[in-house]
Amino acid sequence: MGLLDDYSGEGGLSALGMTPRPAFKHQLVMSKLLVGLRIYFGNKYEVLCEWVIDPNDLNSKVPDIIVYDKKLKPVMFIEITKTSEKKKIEKKASVLMEQYNIYESFIYDYETKEFNKLTGLKNFSLVKSYSDIFKIDLKQFV
Repeated sequence: MGLLDDYSGEGGLSALGMTPRPAFKHQLVMSKLLVGLRIYFGNKYEVLCEWVIDPNDLNSKVPDIIVYDKKLKPVMFIEITKTSEKKKIEKKASVLMEQYNIYESFIYDYETKEFNKLTGLKNFSLVKSYSDIFKIDLKQFV
């Protein structure tokens, strides 16, 4: 699952409760980020993988990893992708950031092993894997 996938509607794999399998490298990076962020945040934030960006709209987009505050407002998300899909993901991520008033998101390219940061913050770190909101370098988890 990811921002490029659309499993909504009747029929197809979503009707069966199944979706196509992401690449092994995709899943590996996602699990490392998920565990690392959960340990780092403790009980301060909720970190989920492959869940809707808007818990009140089960048809909303599904980032690979999403961080919510305790009121379940999305604060940051991470999308994991391959090089050929990165530009499309960046466009969709930018729309979601604006739509849900999210100031920071990341895209991780598992082929190049590089992060790209999308931000709406005025003063931000130039390190592409550094979260200015949470003061953490995500690279340490992958």
